[in-house]
Amino acid sequence: MTNSSINPEERFSELWTDYLEGELEEAGLVELQELLATHDFLLKQAAGYYRTHRLLGLLATDQADGDEQFVRDVMQKLPEDSDSFSRGVMQQVKSQSSITENSVCAAPVENSKSAWRRVASQGGWIVAFLSVIALPMVWYAANHRIETLDKVVKQPAGNVQFASLSHARFLGEMSPAIKSTITLKREYVLLSGLVELAFPRGASAIIEGPAVFRILSDECLALDVGHCSVHAPEGAEGFRVDTPVTRVVDRGTRFSVNVSEASETEVQVIEGMADIYRYPHESEPSSTESPDATTFELRLNEHEACRLENGNNIVARPTEYNSAGYRSQLQDRIVSYDATTAQGGGVEFLKSVTVQRDGEVIQYPVEQLIPVELTYFKANSGVNANGHIAAGTSLGKSRIQVLSDTALNTGIINPGGSQQPLTASPVMRTVEDKNQLNTPGLAIRFRTPVKNGPGPDIVFFELQTLSNPPEGDAFHVSPLGFGQGRKSHTVHSYDLTMLSSEAQKIARFHLYQFHQNIASLDELQTIRYEQKPSHNRLRFRAIAVGIDLSDLGYLPGEQVEELFIQDAMDDNSFVDPVFIGGLP
Repeated sequence: MTNSSINPEERFSELWTDYLEGELEEAGLVELQELLATHDFLLKQAAGYYRTHRLLGLLATDQADGDEQFVRDVMQKLPEDSDSFSRGVMQQVKSQSSITENSVCAAPVENSKSAWRRVASQGGWIVAFLSVIALPMVWYAANHRIETLDKVVKQPAGNVQFASLSHARFLGEMSPAIKSTITLKREYVLLSGLVELAFPRGASAIIEGPAVFRILSDECLALDVGHCSVHAPEGAEGFRVDTPVTRVVDRGTRFSVNVSEASETEVQVIEGMADIYRYPHESEPSSTESPDATTFELRLNEHEACRLENGNNIVARPTEYNSAGYRSQLQDRIVSYDATTAQGGGVEFLKSVTVQRDGEVIQYPVEQLIPVELTYFKANSGVNANGHIAAGTSLGKSRIQVLSDTALNTGIINPGGSQQPLTASPVMRTVEDKNQLNTPGLAIRFRTPVKNGPGPDIVFFELQTLSNPPEGDAFHVSPLGFGQGRKSHTVHSYDLTMLSSEAQKIARFHLYQFHQNIASLDELQTIRYEQKPSHNRLRFRAIAVGIDLSDLGYLPGEQVEELFIQDAMDDNSFVDPVFIGGLP
């Protein structure tokens, strides 16, 4: 959670969120204008808020007429050297009344595929560029695409589903929900991550971002750019992958297809056979066209590969067989979770968590998870305005128990941190030695040891809001004792992020703020606090990541009793743990 003073940053957060959602009254608009005029640094925060709201589809569909003057006034107060991103945000605010929430996630538009191909053909740097700056550019790219295309084509839903997703980021929209149905002929732009598609007759395809793809029928995937791995078991023979200039038809096989930005296609057959066809003239692939309507090129058998080069004529050339690029499954991770719903809305108590371990998807009831106890705490120097406890309307005698319960809206937040992860055991004296200061962070002890098994061994949940990094607050996790190959591991991106449909909005909670620095567990337990309810407009969600003990240097089967957690200090936001549990 961002360590911001109550005035002006916290007030700005509330006003700007209300403005973006069309609920800011005239008095609030004047106050917001004064804040932006007085504090130049808030303009960049406004840019970040706008970007995240646009990506999550939370902008209001209309604005008051007076907002036009407000935007003009703010634009005039921008310093001459302000970056173009801040200016671009204000321009987008000015025109946002014409852009609806539905348009962000709309079905494809006519000629969008051919437009993409024209752009992509200009060089391979485009997709690489998108993959590096995907998140900061999403709001701009989505708006530009929407505003320059004239007509939205509504397509029927097919029978193909998003079977699973891993760190998937799509252009201009949240990632689809697991088992949601894919719209036929809609263009999906996957900026990064992986998606697994399930087809009715049993075929499956794993697509890796960056990629552009569409579903033409229940038996045909169109891949314009990117890489996919296909498994078509018995009963799914004849499954097709259409690229801009070729068609790959399954004959009972596992194969991979990689399409470059210049439409050159490489096919690797892992098992079985695949027939490759080319279009006699560069034409749009049809969802109903039979393979006979194209020109047969060649048949690839098991462990064979070829590259089809796109020049004046399509040329098929043998290439080195390499099975390393074929994916049979997504990586192990937290897939989803289930929780109770509070009376006022939002999830509250964790019921179960679904995790993929060693390729197997397992649902763990919360009763099977190994809870933790907080054994040490130290914040960074200074006072964190948001405090260090998130809880209900009251605290019990033991304040630190909020990290041991199963609630997703209670926890110990904003611990201390370090830019560099630990390389030696943390210093955690009960009475701090001024000659050797204690290590900022928090320590946890599992009630029973956690065994290092395949895939994730620990589930870690944090509360996150729109103004914080959408991928989650980075943190270091370390063993308490180094040696025997032990090392720290840094989590930079969560399995379920603010862009994941599986990350659910949490019930309201209260922040417990302290007016002095908290440097010990005893101070966290005893020092006087001020209670403040969370703002209901900030839309907190519970995001999650799995921690594999192998990443800390533990061997398979080794057991762990304690761990140390620090914020990575890579931005102004601090990690906010609300639930940590070991897997049985």
